[in-house]
Amino acid sequence: SERLSRVVTNVLGFTRLERGTLEVSTGPIDARAVLDEVVERLRPAIESNGAVLVLEADEGSATIESDRDALGQIVQNLVDNAEKYTRGATDRTVHVELRPVDGATLIAVRDHGPGVPPDLVPQLFEPFTRGSLPDQPAGLGLGLALARELAVAQGATLEYETPAGGGARFVLTFG
Repeated sequence: SERLSRVVTNVLGFTRLERGTLEVSTGPIDARAVLDEVVERLRPAIESNGAVLVLEADEGSATIESDRDALGQIVQNLVDNAEKYTRGATDRTVHVELRPVDGATLIAVRDHGPGVPPDLVPQLFEPFTRGSLPDQPAGLGLGLALARELAVAQGATLEYETPAGGGARFVLTFG
């Protein structure tokens, strides 16, 4: 039911995006508190699917200009994707990282799955973009498109990286 709820949320968000009515209300928020909340809310479902969810952050708060709900939805979409795409991996750890970097605040979600095929990377954040493998997890291909638009609406960036050692890493940067 939680996955269905996320699909419905993504479809509704995408509809607002297409209509030009996707709005965020930014203000100073404690990113650490939001990540703590999202990770604890997602942990039972992630772990019931055999994955491990780890938050890596310095102690204390990290104030950013963001919309609390939008940040939560971005991180939730990224964690959900990481869990889905690591189902065949030996290491099913999903890392959520919060770090200050050169005057900015970086939030990253990393997995140890197969990563994104190089030919798919250029259109990765476009709606309905999905890989073509026969054993691919179910989904609509809206989560990353919506996550990127929510990031941009807050003045942040969302990028994909291929980390050393494989997997996928999505980096959300504020500031």
